[in-house]
Amino acid sequence: MENIEKFNLACGNEENLKSKRCIGNMKSIKLLLDKTWAMNFFKKRASRYFPGLELLDCKINIMKVYVDYHSHRLTVNYHLKLRDKKGGLVEKVIVGKSEKRKTSAFVIDKQNGIFIDYLVTKYLAEHGLKTMVPEAIDYIPALNLYLYRYVPGYFLQELSVKHQGNKFLNKIKPAVQILKKIHNFKSISDGSKFLKTQNRETKQCQDYLRLMHRYYNPGYSNLLFFVKKCHKFRSQYNQYFGSKFYRLIHGDFYSRNIIINQNRVRTIDFSDSKFYEPLNDIGNFLINTELMFEYDFHRTYRALMKKVKEVFCRHYFTRPISETEKAKIDYFILTNLIRITAFAAMNEANQGLANKPSVVIKKLLKIGQEKCKYLK
Repeated sequence: MENIEKFNLACGNEENLKSKRCIGNMKSIKLLLDKTWAMNFFKKRASRYFPGLELLDCKINIMKVYVDYHSHRLTVNYHLKLRDKKGGLVEKVIVGKSEKRKTSAFVIDKQNGIFIDYLVTKYLAEHGLKTMVPEAIDYIPALNLYLYRYVPGYFLQELSVKHQGNKFLNKIKPAVQILKKIHNFKSISDGSKFLKTQNRETKQCQDYLRLMHRYYNPGYSNLLFFVKKCHKFRSQYNQYFGSKFYRLIHGDFYSRNIIINQNRVRTIDFSDSKFYEPLNDIGNFLINTELMFEYDFHRTYRALMKKVKEVFCRHYFTRPISETEKAKIDYFILTNLIRITAFAAMNEANQGLANKPSVVIKKLLKIGQEKCKYLK
């Protein structure tokens, strides 16, 4: 989500912050960056992860470090040099993701996203989606460490940064095909107890309002208006919501979690997966894409966004979309924007800008006012 990082947003996704200060604060998972530890760790497991290969060396590249009010998160690439039985050299890259939660009275989600990412990715690969997700290698509970095979390619988001709108549109179909396959699952054997259903909308909105009140009070009344608008809409159309519609959802389906390598498309990062309304994934993709296009294309983003929505819905529904479905997508666009705005306020505070005039948040609130008009 590079465009939103340019806006200094914190939308619940890792951010590329490589400062020594951040790493220094992550004492509990700093071990993962120690080469001696990594060599010993992978030497013990090399024969299991890569049968017939022996570890010779390991180089570590920090990819993402994120520190917020309730957790420390780290993503690192382990570049392994191995030798086969004939003496030939082989290189493998393993991605490691870990998270350590702080002790805090205010935590939005207590679920272990790292383990959920491993659990869902592994399950999907074993049930027909092997070519559409990363290869889950292992999960180490003691370190809350998830290891998976590096996925080469580029993020779909990069096409927006390079102003290649038409190419972006062409990649929507294969991305939607993956999403539809994910949404086919009504349950996950041996995993449902970890994947909770999303039935805490009111609680979450209260959490987002609390974030806004604490970190950017000038925008609190606006965000409260958006929340009330969503609550009224949901109450009015309550029969179109609820567990009877629930499916497995990605939870953070947007262009930064979609990787393209030649003609193959994969989706990564299932740490926010749950059983919930599948149209939430569509709303999340559309609002994140709109924020990205607003920055990268600016003057022409509305026309391009209209095409994105049309192409996405055409390939997802493969039939005329109903008015109810249109309305629910608009609802989820706004609920995801509420979340984005609340975390943006928190991120501004992390930069020492709490309750100070913010171009970023003002822009988000303006977009929110526009989205409210679509909810009748």
